[in-house]
Amino acid sequence: MYKRQEAVGPEVAVIATGGVWTPAQADEVLAHGADLVGLGRAAIGHARWPVEAARPGWEPQRPPYTVEHLRENALGEAFIDYMKRWPDFVQE
Repeated sequence: MYKRQEAVGPEVAVIATGGVWTPAQADEVLAHGADLVGLGRAAIGHARWPVEAARPGWEPQRPPYTVEHLRENALGEAFIDYMKRWPDFVQE
C-alpha cells in the first residue's frame, strides 16, 4: 500500500469511499491517511448518518431497505424506483 505522500503528495486532498458503513470504518479510513470519507449507499439509507454517527455505539441498518424506510429518509419515488434495480437494496 502506498503512503499518501508517495502516491499524490501532501497538497492533494484524498477522499476515500466505498464500503464505509460505520463510524469505526470511517475512522479507520482517516487513520490510513484519507482527508475525507465519502458515503454512498450508507448515506442513501441514512440521511442523518453524520448526526447519528456521533452517538456512541450507533450502527446503521444495512440493505435491503423497505420502501417506507427510504421514504422516511427523504428519498423521492423516482429514486426509490431506480434503486429497486440494485441487487438486494430495496425490499419488496
